[in-house]
Amino acid sequence: MRSGFCLEIENIALLTEEQCHTLHRELSVLAVSTTTLFDDPIKVIGQRMTAHYSYDYHAQETRKHVCQYLEQIGLESTVKVTLQPAQWEPMHQWDLPRHHFPEERLSSRFGNNGWQTIPLDGGDVSTMAHDIIVIGTSAGGVEALMTLVAGFPAGLRASLFIVMHILPTHPSALPTILSRWGPLPACHATEGMLIEQGTIYVAPPNHHLLLSLESLHLGTGPKEHHVRPAADVLFRSAARVYGPRVVGVVLTGNDGDGTVGLQAVKQSGGVTIVQDPADAAWPEMPQHALERVKIDYTTALVSMASLLIRLVEPSEDNATT
Repeated sequence: MRSGFCLEIENIALLTEEQCHTLHRELSVLAVSTTTLFDDPIKVIGQRMTAHYSYDYHAQETRKHVCQYLEQIGLESTVKVTLQPAQWEPMHQWDLPRHHFPEERLSSRFGNNGWQTIPLDGGDVSTMAHDIIVIGTSAGGVEALMTLVAGFPAGLRASLFIVMHILPTHPSALPTILSRWGPLPACHATEGMLIEQGTIYVAPPNHHLLLSLESLHLGTGPKEHHVRPAADVLFRSAARVYGPRVVGVVLTGNDGDGTVGLQAVKQSGGVTIVQDPADAAWPEMPQHALERVKIDYTTALVSMASLLIRLVEPSEDNATT
Protein backbone atom coordinates (compact mmCIF):
# COMPACT_ATOMS: atom_id res chain seq x y z
CA MET A 1 0.00 0.00 0.00
CA ARG A 2 1.06 3.57 -0.69
CA SER A 3 0.84 5.92 2.30
CA GLY A 4 0.14 9.62 2.01
CA PHE A 5 -2.43 12.25 2.82
CA CYS A 6 -5.97 13.08 1.71
CA LEU A 7 -7.21 16.67 1.57
CA GLU A 8 -11.01 17.03 1.60
CA ILE A 9 -13.13 20.10 0.92
CA GLU A 10 -16.76 19.80 2.01
CA ASN A 11 -19.85 21.90 1.19
CA ILE A 12 -18.58 22.80 -2.29
CA ALA A 13 -22.19 23.43 -3.34
CA LEU A 14 -21.71 26.84 -1.73
CA LEU A 15 -19.11 27.70 -4.38
CA THR A 16 -19.73 29.14 -7.80
CA GLU A 17 -18.55 27.22 -10.85
CA GLU A 18 -15.61 29.59 -11.26
CA GLN A 19 -14.64 29.16 -7.60
CA CYS A 20 -14.79 25.38 -7.97
CA HIS A 21 -12.47 25.59 -10.98
CA THR A 22 -10.04 27.74 -8.98
CA LEU A 23 -9.98 25.22 -6.12
CA HIS A 24 -9.55 22.37 -8.60
CA ARG A 25 -6.47 24.05 -10.07
CA GLU A 26 -5.00 24.72 -6.62
CA LEU A 27 -5.53 21.13 -5.46
CA SER A 28 -4.13 19.58 -8.65
CA VAL A 29 -0.75 21.37 -8.55
CA LEU A 30 0.85 18.75 -6.28
CA ALA A 31 -1.80 16.01 -6.20
CA VAL A 32 -1.17 12.43 -7.28
CA SER A 33 -3.63 10.11 -8.99
CA THR A 34 -4.71 7.03 -7.07
CA THR A 35 -6.24 5.30 -10.10
CA THR A 36 -4.26 5.56 -13.34
CA LEU A 37 -1.32 7.77 -14.18
CA PHE A 38 -3.17 10.27 -16.36
CA ASP A 39 -6.54 10.34 -14.59
CA ASP A 40 -7.67 13.61 -13.02
CA PRO A 41 -6.28 13.37 -9.46
CA ILE A 42 -9.15 15.51 -8.10
CA LYS A 43 -12.34 13.60 -7.27
CA VAL A 44 -15.74 15.23 -6.76
CA ILE A 45 -18.46 13.19 -5.04
CA GLY A 46 -21.62 15.00 -4.03
CA GLN A 47 -20.61 18.10 -2.07
CA ARG A 48 -17.06 16.88 -1.43
CA MET A 49 -13.84 17.46 -3.41
CA THR A 50 -10.81 15.30 -2.52
CA ALA A 51 -7.16 15.11 -3.52
CA HIS A 52 -4.29 12.80 -2.46
CA TYR A 53 -0.67 13.75 -1.83
CA SER A 54 2.41 11.60 -1.39
CA TYR A 55 4.19 13.90 1.04
CA ASP A 56 3.10 15.83 4.11
CA TYR A 57 4.67 19.11 3.00
CA HIS A 58 2.85 18.91 -0.36
CA ALA A 59 -0.46 18.42 1.46
CA GLN A 60 0.24 21.16 4.01
CA GLU A 61 1.31 23.64 1.33
CA THR A 62 -1.85 22.96 -0.67
CA ARG A 63 -4.06 23.24 2.41
CA LYS A 64 -2.51 26.62 3.21
CA HIS A 65 -3.26 27.98 -0.28
CA VAL A 66 -6.80 26.58 -0.25
CA CYS A 67 -7.55 28.18 3.13
CA GLN A 68 -6.12 31.48 1.96
CA TYR A 69 -8.38 31.39 -1.10
CA LEU A 70 -11.48 30.52 0.94
CA GLU A 71 -10.70 33.40 3.29
CA GLN A 72 -10.30 35.69 0.28
CA ILE A 73 -13.80 34.83 -1.00
CA GLY A 74 -15.35 34.90 2.50
CA LEU A 75 -16.21 31.20 2.79
CA GLU A 76 -13.56 30.07 5.29
CA SER A 77 -16.18 29.37 7.98
CA THR A 78 -18.69 27.49 5.81
CA VAL A 79 -16.53 25.42 3.46
CA LYS A 80 -14.73 22.83 5.58
CA VAL A 81 -11.14 21.76 4.80
CA THR A 82 -9.70 18.64 6.44
CA LEU A 83 -6.39 16.83 6.04
CA GLN A 84 -5.85 13.26 7.18
CA PRO A 85 -3.56 10.27 6.54
CA ALA A 86 -4.60 7.97 3.70
CA GLN A 87 -3.53 4.80 1.91
CA TRP A 88 -4.09 3.57 -1.63
CA GLU A 89 -2.89 0.82 -3.93
CA PRO A 90 0.21 1.87 -5.93
CA MET A 91 -0.29 2.03 -9.69
CA HIS A 92 3.04 0.33 -10.41
CA GLN A 93 5.75 -1.45 -8.51
CA TRP A 94 8.02 1.59 -8.96
CA ASP A 95 5.40 3.80 -7.32
CA LEU A 96 6.03 2.13 -3.96
CA PRO A 97 7.74 4.26 -1.30
CA ARG A 98 11.52 4.16 -1.73
CA HIS A 99 14.64 6.08 -0.77
CA HIS A 100 14.82 9.36 -2.66
CA PHE A 101 18.38 10.48 -2.29
CA PRO A 102 21.37 8.33 -1.33
CA GLU A 103 23.61 9.80 1.32
CA GLU A 104 26.65 9.72 -0.94
CA ARG A 105 26.56 12.51 -3.48
CA LEU A 106 28.29 10.66 -6.27
CA SER A 107 28.19 10.77 -10.04
CA SER A 108 29.23 8.30 -12.69
CA ARG A 109 31.12 9.25 -15.80
CA PHE A 110 32.05 7.13 -18.79
CA GLY A 111 35.83 7.21 -19.16
CA ASN A 112 38.56 5.28 -20.96
CA ASN A 113 38.31 2.50 -18.39
CA GLY A 114 34.53 2.24 -18.48
CA TRP A 115 32.12 3.52 -15.85
CA GLN A 116 33.85 5.32 -13.03
CA THR A 117 32.20 6.68 -9.87
CA ILE A 118 33.57 10.08 -8.90
CA PRO A 119 32.62 12.62 -6.21
CA LEU A 120 30.90 15.71 -7.57
CA ASP A 121 33.42 17.93 -5.80
CA GLY A 122 36.10 16.51 -8.11
CA GLY A 123 37.47 18.40 -11.07
CA ASP A 124 35.93 16.60 -14.05
CA VAL A 125 33.95 19.45 -15.60
CA SER A 126 34.80 21.21 -18.85
CA THR A 127 35.81 24.88 -18.89
CA MET A 128 33.24 25.53 -21.66
CA ALA A 129 30.08 27.25 -20.43
CA HIS A 130 26.94 25.27 -21.18
CA ASP A 131 24.00 27.66 -21.18
CA ILE A 132 21.30 25.62 -22.92
CA ILE A 133 19.82 22.93 -20.65
CA VAL A 134 17.17 20.63 -22.11
CA ILE A 135 15.30 18.26 -19.79
CA GLY A 136 12.97 15.36 -20.53
CA THR A 137 10.81 13.49 -18.03
CA SER A 138 7.57 11.59 -17.73
CA ALA A 139 6.05 9.70 -14.78
CA GLY A 140 7.31 11.08 -11.48
CA GLY A 141 8.59 14.18 -13.23
CA VAL A 142 6.79 16.85 -11.23
CA GLU A 143 8.42 15.93 -7.93
CA ALA A 144 11.81 15.40 -9.60
CA LEU A 145 11.67 18.82 -11.26
CA MET A 146 10.61 20.49 -8.01
CA THR A 147 13.69 19.09 -6.31
CA LEU A 148 15.93 20.08 -9.21
CA VAL A 149 14.80 23.70 -9.58
CA ALA A 150 14.96 24.28 -5.83
CA GLY A 151 18.74 23.84 -6.06
CA PHE A 152 19.34 26.56 -8.66
CA PRO A 153 20.45 30.09 -7.73
CA ALA A 154 18.53 33.16 -8.87
CA GLY A 155 19.97 34.57 -12.07
CA LEU A 156 21.44 31.29 -13.31
CA ARG A 157 23.29 32.11 -16.54
CA ALA A 158 21.48 29.50 -18.58
CA SER A 159 18.11 28.88 -20.19
CA LEU A 160 16.21 25.71 -19.28
CA PHE A 161 13.72 23.91 -21.51
CA ILE A 162 11.48 21.14 -20.21
CA VAL A 163 9.38 18.48 -21.86
CA MET A 164 7.13 16.48 -19.57
CA HIS A 165 4.67 13.98 -20.99
CA ILE A 166 1.07 14.99 -20.38
CA LEU A 167 -2.22 14.17 -22.09
CA PRO A 168 -3.23 16.68 -24.80
CA THR A 169 -6.43 17.61 -22.95
CA HIS A 170 -4.84 17.69 -19.48
CA PRO A 171 -4.19 21.23 -18.16
CA SER A 172 -0.59 21.81 -17.14
CA ALA A 173 0.26 23.70 -13.96
CA LEU A 174 3.95 22.85 -14.20
CA PRO A 175 5.22 26.45 -14.70
CA THR A 176 3.27 27.51 -11.60
CA ILE A 177 4.77 24.68 -9.58
CA LEU A 178 8.35 25.32 -10.68
CA SER A 179 8.08 29.09 -10.13
CA ARG A 180 6.82 28.40 -6.62
CA TRP A 181 9.52 25.86 -5.72
CA GLY A 182 12.60 27.57 -7.11
CA PRO A 183 14.01 31.07 -7.69
CA LEU A 184 13.86 30.93 -11.50
CA PRO A 185 10.67 32.08 -13.27
CA ALA A 186 8.94 29.40 -15.35
CA CYS A 187 6.41 29.77 -18.16
CA HIS A 188 4.78 27.84 -20.94
CA ALA A 189 6.61 28.36 -24.21
CA THR A 190 4.77 30.25 -26.94
CA GLU A 191 5.48 30.55 -30.64
CA GLY A 192 8.27 33.04 -31.35
CA MET A 193 9.04 33.70 -27.67
CA LEU A 194 12.55 35.11 -27.24
CA ILE A 195 14.97 33.04 -25.16
CA GLU A 196 16.29 34.67 -21.99
CA GLN A 197 18.81 33.40 -19.47
CA GLY A 198 17.62 32.57 -15.98
CA THR A 199 14.23 31.38 -17.28
CA ILE A 200 12.55 27.97 -17.45
CA TYR A 201 10.46 27.23 -20.55
CA VAL A 202 7.94 24.38 -20.41
CA ALA A 203 6.47 22.72 -23.48
CA PRO A 204 2.67 23.21 -23.48
CA PRO A 205 0.36 20.19 -23.84
CA ASN A 206 0.05 18.69 -27.34
CA HIS A 207 2.92 20.76 -28.79
CA HIS A 208 6.51 19.86 -29.53
CA LEU A 209 9.04 22.43 -28.33
CA LEU A 210 11.85 23.39 -30.72
CA LEU A 211 14.70 25.86 -30.41
CA SER A 212 16.07 28.28 -32.97
CA LEU A 213 19.03 30.61 -32.54
CA GLU A 214 17.21 33.20 -30.42
CA SER A 215 13.60 32.07 -30.07
CA LEU A 216 11.19 29.19 -29.44
CA HIS A 217 8.88 27.41 -31.82
CA LEU A 218 5.94 25.10 -31.22
CA GLY A 219 5.14 22.19 -33.49
CA THR A 220 2.18 19.89 -33.97
CA GLY A 221 4.03 17.33 -36.05
CA PRO A 222 3.77 13.56 -35.56
CA LYS A 223 3.99 12.15 -32.07
CA GLU A 224 7.20 10.40 -31.05
CA HIS A 225 7.01 7.53 -28.56
CA HIS A 226 3.24 8.09 -28.77
CA VAL A 227 3.58 11.51 -27.13
CA ARG A 228 3.61 15.18 -28.04
CA PRO A 229 5.60 16.99 -26.71
CA ALA A 230 8.53 14.61 -26.92
CA ALA A 231 11.96 15.08 -25.38
CA ASP A 232 13.70 13.71 -28.48
CA VAL A 233 12.30 16.55 -30.61
CA LEU A 234 13.51 19.21 -28.15
CA PHE A 235 16.94 17.59 -27.71
CA ARG A 236 17.56 17.22 -31.46
CA SER A 237 16.64 20.83 -32.18
CA ALA A 238 18.88 22.10 -29.37
CA ALA A 239 21.80 19.98 -30.53
CA ARG A 240 21.38 21.14 -34.13
CA VAL A 241 21.32 24.86 -33.24
CA TYR A 242 23.53 25.14 -30.14
CA GLY A 243 25.91 22.16 -30.46
CA PRO A 244 28.45 21.92 -27.59
CA ARG A 245 26.61 24.56 -25.50
CA VAL A 246 23.83 22.04 -24.78
CA VAL A 247 23.34 19.88 -21.69
CA GLY A 248 20.77 17.12 -22.20
CA VAL A 249 19.11 15.67 -19.08
CA VAL A 250 16.78 12.67 -18.75
CA LEU A 251 14.91 12.21 -15.49
CA THR A 252 12.40 9.68 -14.17
CA GLY A 253 9.94 8.28 -16.71
CA ASN A 254 8.36 5.14 -18.08
CA ASP A 255 9.38 4.95 -21.74
CA GLY A 256 12.39 5.43 -24.03
CA ASP A 257 11.89 9.08 -24.93
CA GLY A 258 15.08 11.15 -24.68
CA THR A 259 17.53 8.44 -25.71
CA VAL A 260 17.79 9.41 -29.38
CA GLY A 261 17.91 13.06 -28.38
CA LEU A 262 20.77 12.45 -25.94
CA GLN A 263 22.68 10.73 -28.74
CA ALA A 264 22.22 13.84 -30.88
CA VAL A 265 23.47 16.05 -28.03
CA LYS A 266 26.47 13.75 -27.60
CA GLN A 267 27.33 13.80 -31.30
CA SER A 268 27.13 17.60 -31.34
CA GLY A 269 29.68 17.93 -28.54
CA GLY A 270 27.22 18.59 -25.72
CA VAL A 271 27.03 17.02 -22.25
CA THR A 272 24.63 14.19 -21.37
CA ILE A 273 23.22 13.53 -17.90
CA VAL A 274 20.70 11.01 -16.62
CA GLN A 275 19.17 10.52 -13.21
CA ASP A 276 20.48 7.39 -11.52
CA PRO A 277 17.77 4.76 -12.20
CA ALA A 278 18.07 3.57 -8.59
CA ASP A 279 17.14 7.12 -7.55
CA ALA A 280 14.26 7.55 -10.02
CA ALA A 281 10.63 6.91 -9.10
CA TRP A 282 10.19 5.38 -12.57
CA PRO A 283 13.61 4.15 -13.80
CA GLU A 284 12.78 3.06 -17.35
CA MET A 285 13.58 6.34 -19.13
CA PRO A 286 17.05 6.89 -17.64
CA GLN A 287 17.84 3.17 -17.81
CA HIS A 288 16.91 3.06 -21.49
CA ALA A 289 19.32 5.93 -22.20
CA LEU A 290 22.14 4.38 -20.14
CA GLU A 291 21.94 1.14 -22.10
CA ARG A 292 22.18 2.87 -25.50
CA VAL A 293 24.22 6.08 -25.11
CA LYS A 294 27.63 6.73 -23.53
CA ILE A 295 26.26 9.06 -20.89
CA ASP A 296 28.67 11.58 -19.36
CA TYR A 297 27.13 11.77 -15.90
CA THR A 298 24.73 9.53 -14.00
CA THR A 299 23.79 11.13 -10.71
CA ALA A 300 21.24 11.19 -7.93
CA LEU A 301 18.74 13.99 -8.19
CA VAL A 302 19.98 15.71 -5.03
CA SER A 303 23.38 16.25 -6.69
CA MET A 304 22.16 17.25 -10.13
CA ALA A 305 21.61 20.98 -9.56
CA SER A 306 25.16 21.48 -8.29
CA LEU A 307 26.54 19.60 -11.29
CA LEU A 308 24.51 21.72 -13.71
CA ILE A 309 25.61 24.93 -11.98
CA ARG A 310 29.25 23.92 -12.46
CA LEU A 311 28.62 23.15 -16.12
CA VAL A 312 26.89 26.50 -16.61
CA GLU A 313 29.55 28.54 -14.80
CA PRO A 314 32.81 26.58 -14.98
CA SER A 315 36.17 27.79 -13.79
CA GLU A 316 39.72 26.92 -14.73
CA ASP A 317 39.98 24.99 -11.47
CA ASN A 318 37.33 22.60 -12.81
CA ALA A 319 39.12 21.83 -16.03
CA THR A 320 39.71 18.25 -16.99
CA THR A 321 43.36 17.44 -16.85
